[in-house]
Amino acid sequence: MKDHAENISVTTLSDEWRSWLLDNLIMGAPAHVVADTLVQRGVPQSIVDAELARFTEPTVLSYIQEERRKHAHASQILALQRAHLDRLSGQIPVHDWPSASMFFESFYALNRPAIFRDVVQEWGVSDWTMDGLRARYGHVEITACVNRSASVQPDRDYAKHQTQLGLGHFIDRVQRSGHSNDLYLIANNHVLRDTKLSALLDDVILDEAIFDPQRLSGSCSLWIGPAGTRTPLHHDVSNILLGQVEGSKRITLIPPQYADAFEWDGFYAQPAHPPFDRVPTLQTDLTAGDALFLPAGWLHHVEAISPSVSFSLLCFRQPNSFPWFRPGDVST
Repeated sequence: MKDHAENISVTTLSDEWRSWLLDNLIMGAPAHVVADTLVQRGVPQSIVDAELARFTEPTVLSYIQEERRKHAHASQILALQRAHLDRLSGQIPVHDWPSASMFFESFYALNRPAIFRDVVQEWGVSDWTMDGLRARYGHVEITACVNRSASVQPDRDYAKHQTQLGLGHFIDRVQRSGHSNDLYLIANNHVLRDTKLSALLDDVILDEAIFDPQRLSGSCSLWIGPAGTRTPLHHDVSNILLGQVEGSKRITLIPPQYADAFEWDGFYAQPAHPPFDRVPTLQTDLTAGDALFLPAGWLHHVEAISPSVSFSLLCFRQPNSFPWFRPGDVST
């Protein structure tokens, strides 16, 4: 039986003593032995009897023991995964574009990130540079986020920064802004769904063994911003393929097995900026032509190194929604 040396003289059990009581009952200690120990430590017999009555009812104790067993198994699996993840090289592995079977079996199913070099130009989006977009759609009214520097958490509070302006005017501001996090066209602006920029989706050439073109609308997002735009450390509940059309971004990834190392505000983790020295990380500079497979649940921090145009794809042919993964909702 677990020991607890402290004597107590109170009218109710503290959380610490109640946890001690439960731990011993779950491990199979006889109820009368647990009761005798509590009485010897100064707990009135009436309180001991009331506490034991709460937890020794067979169905309650059986449920607690089963949950404890599940938690122990999950903890062992997590410890095994972390033992391997602690040996990560620090670099996201680079691969040639795979077959559908290799993609889904080696990356998707295993929740494993990967970089694919020099593939974006084959997807029909080479003209999605800032100059190309301005020439074709500069007249189109869009919604983008501006004055982001006025907010401590501009990504979480993106709705406060949404402003309507012409795409050409927005790109002009991006190209003149220098290093800045003040304006950014992000996925939540939905320009490929809600504006005439949706016509850009006709350009996209997908690997139809991996992606479902019928679901492209609503599953493709555009990101445009100057050097210095940042997306703080967070996770998503879908797998994402992020393609870099112009410029470069530095991306830091942290395995979801280390989510408990952070404080959470919804999907956003603290600390919000590097260095993340408490956990193993992977990092890459995503350059024009590269694509990153970003598995669901992986924490990631993104910062543009130069003026940047990126797009994301979510329309995979396998299930791609894991809304139950919310470490920020797990209570302590």
